[in-house]
Amino acid sequence: MGKKLDRRGAAKAVAAVGGLFALGGAASAAGGQPAAAAAGWAGEWFHGGKVDQPCAIFQHGRVLLLVNERGDLASAVLTAEDKVSVQQGWEQGYTGAIGDRGKTIVWKDGAEWKRR
Repeated sequence: MGKKLDRRGAAKAVAAVGGLFALGGAASAAGGQPAAAAAGWAGEWFHGGKVDQPCAIFQHGRVLLLVNERGDLASAVLTAEDKVSVQQGWEQGYTGAIGDRGKTIVWKDGAEWKRR
């Protein structure tokens, strides 16, 4: 993909990848983590809690597809039940931690994604 995706293109790409995840069926997380323990990441998020800045996470076991408020895509893996590390797409090694009972993700640079 040489050119940058617009929001609609990013949404289509996310839908396609989400469909692939769904076709793969439920997978348990590797490393002895039960799938239910790692399941709290998937869904709609909002950058800074702002409804006009939606983000999304699609999850299959320990593998995550992240979409930020600008529609930029990244792949990541869970490094612990409550921590994620970007492997490709944004800044490699960019990390985040989920907290507040699964309602907030705090990223390494201090940015926050929140659920509604």
